[in-house]
Amino acid sequence: MSNLMLAQNSWLKGEILSQEDNSPVLGAMIYWEGTNNAVVSDDNGRFEIEKDSSSSVLIIDFIGFATKKLKIQGEEEIVVLLTQDNTLESVNIVIEKPTTRIDFYSTIKLEELSEKALEKAACCNLSESFETNPTVDVSFTDAVTGTKQIQLLGLSGPYSLITSGNIPTLGLNSTVTGLDFIPGQWLSSIQLVKGTGSVVNGNQSIAGQINAEYKEVNPDEKLFLNIYGNSGSKSEINIIKGIPINKNLNTGLFLQADNGFIPMDNNSDGFMDNQLGPKLVAMNTWKFDSDSSNWEIQSGMKFNYTDKEGGQIPEFENPYLFKNKQNRAEAWSKTGYIFNSPGRSIGLQMLAVNDEKNLDFGNRKLNANEQMFYANLIYSDIIKNTNHVVKTGINYQFTQLNNQFESNQYGWKNNSAGFFGEYTWKPIHKFSLVSGVRYDFSSLWKNVLTPRIHGRWELNENSVFRFSGGLGTKNPNPFMENIGVFASSRKINLTNNLQQEQAWNYGINYTQKGKFKNAPFTLSIDLYRTDFKNKLITNYDFNSKEIWFYNLENGAYANSIMGQFIIEPTRSLEITLAHGFYDVQSKFDRANFSRNPLSPAHRTFANSEWKISDKWTWDATISWIGKSRIPSTADNEPEWQLDDWSDDFWLVNSQIKFTPNKKWDIYLGAENLLNYKQPQPILDTDNPFGDNFDASLIWAPVFGRMVYSGVKVNFN
Repeated sequence: MSNLMLAQNSWLKGEILSQEDNSPVLGAMIYWEGTNNAVVSDDNGRFEIEKDSSSSVLIIDFIGFATKKLKIQGEEEIVVLLTQDNTLESVNIVIEKPTTRIDFYSTIKLEELSEKALEKAACCNLSESFETNPTVDVSFTDAVTGTKQIQLLGLSGPYSLITSGNIPTLGLNSTVTGLDFIPGQWLSSIQLVKGTGSVVNGNQSIAGQINAEYKEVNPDEKLFLNIYGNSGSKSEINIIKGIPINKNLNTGLFLQADNGFIPMDNNSDGFMDNQLGPKLVAMNTWKFDSDSSNWEIQSGMKFNYTDKEGGQIPEFENPYLFKNKQNRAEAWSKTGYIFNSPGRSIGLQMLAVNDEKNLDFGNRKLNANEQMFYANLIYSDIIKNTNHVVKTGINYQFTQLNNQFESNQYGWKNNSAGFFGEYTWKPIHKFSLVSGVRYDFSSLWKNVLTPRIHGRWELNENSVFRFSGGLGTKNPNPFMENIGVFASSRKINLTNNLQQEQAWNYGINYTQKGKFKNAPFTLSIDLYRTDFKNKLITNYDFNSKEIWFYNLENGAYANSIMGQFIIEPTRSLEITLAHGFYDVQSKFDRANFSRNPLSPAHRTFANSEWKISDKWTWDATISWIGKSRIPSTADNEPEWQLDDWSDDFWLVNSQIKFTPNKKWDIYLGAENLLNYKQPQPILDTDNPFGDNFDASLIWAPVFGRMVYSGVKVNFN
């Protein structure tokens, strides 16, 4: 069965799908009968092949499916459904993907980190999954909580849309701390989009979108076990178990538990460099998928529990303690129906969240509560052929926020509804355009019109130029997005009636594929600019005893330039080199631009993965982090005053993995091998309840060298 779209062109492009479930067929051979003119379908089942004057019969061949022959008579694009060949009892196909892949054919630039990329490091959680990738930067929020935060395009994590399965999962109170509750061992891949993404996913993304895909548990997933421990006295266990209900229904159980046992003080300042106590994350997923039905349903429930403690080491009398208690429950579902007409489908995404956090910073308390419900209905179709694809739909979101720090209370309740439309146009195989617009009605904020556009122009078969532009918004949430400021004695000042943040983001990308002395490589160069119409400012510079939160119109921008080069000199060696420059500035004094504090302008990155043999793999990452501006400490006593700029420094991480057979992985690694530590990360450690105490001015590691080891066992 096939659907042919009539046109005339020297190229034929198409999509290969399985008739059983309309899933893309990766690795199918497409060629003209009697010729050597052949191509292979990509991850999405897509292909492009130049027409051949000597043959008009196209053959599609793939192991496990019946070979299909098509008579091509001027068609420009085809959609082909392959039927399974039941004469084969079983087929095992192994395709080794690169660890990091930049999609050459998508209109929106998409970078994918495979499961293999996530295995380069311990990857205890989502933030740590980026330590071997140059696109997303990772740093600490402060020297007390141990919270890791991410940056994209030089902007902090809350300016990126963070999704799981393309559902906006982490927002508001969880955009920083919630990364710790997405275990890296549960992920099959991560997709990264810079700049404003699709309007289908909402209007929130300003710097980009980070989508984490959980592993899809199937009936053969008998048991996966990961045990991990490090020199920071942390131990962790991950368990994944698949349970078949019947031939159409499967469920999966996911469990992560970790604990810290021994207080560590590597820099002898009297404060623990780690957290003690337990954390538990549990998830149950369900999937219904039937060959005889056009319906597909996925759902899940997830629960997080944390009861940890940090701060001064226990032997102090009346110690300054950080207590971290969190409870979060979420439930989601994705329901899709695929019509018998190619390209036509409808889907409904839903998510409900209840999130409670109780954090003690010495004798100061931060309580944060969030409830949220989200629903998104998406209809997709093609007009005549896949040169014209439309997506449209509506969404609704309810959010209630109630956060309080001492006498400062911040919260709001908002009901919002929006509708959107997106059109993809591919007039020729070398050019495509995605234009979209959405309009959102809000009971609290101003109604917002969000236009966005993305374009792709294939200069030749190995070179692609892309551009994007559009508006992004973000709801203000000063406390939980700046958790590091509470690890200090600074007075919190919050102006009334904070407004929704808005920014224009536009950028260009050039991607080049090729070979250098038979070594395949990919070169990518990105340039992005973000102009804030309205931004929530976190002002450390007013004086060293206070923090101010307020809105600023047309007073902030971010420029980002990054070059990335990936090359495989041999089949057993992959090398990634990158350098990023970030010019991020705001008018903190409402008059003059100055660099955002604690954010380096330059980062250089190098990673190599060497498959020494079938059983041994070695990985190393070297990063150079440039200088950061340190907020003014001129109001402090002389002994607690810091320089205006930090030092630059090097970070080296490495891991070696032994795979004796298909079931076992044993790994040993180290983070910060050079043992670099920020000098004086905490001001006035002897008097943490005094006016000079400040652990929020962090620009480098605090712990020093961290050695870890672990074992993975896959009983499939």
